[in-house]
Amino acid sequence: MFKLWKQSLLVALATVTNVIVFWLWFRSAPLIAAGEFQNYTSFIIPFAGLILSASLFILATIFVENPWFIFGSAFIIAGVPYLF
Repeated sequence: MFKLWKQSLLVALATVTNVIVFWLWFRSAPLIAAGEFQNYTSFIIPFAGLILSASLFILATIFVENPWFIFGSAFIIAGVPYLF
């Protein structure tokens, strides 16, 4: 029971961080298109979030044994950019 809880928590954490990262990149993309590179913190935070979300998703694919969890998470992660 505890093992299932840990796996679902890891998948939820990976999914939520990926949604947040896509939202951050959605906010940063107009700045990149406009050529405003003076405020570098608006680019470092989404980049660091991208590394964090990729790391969490890799950990989830390694440690989660239930295929429904990982396929559901991958489906949500792939579908989030279409909402923005």
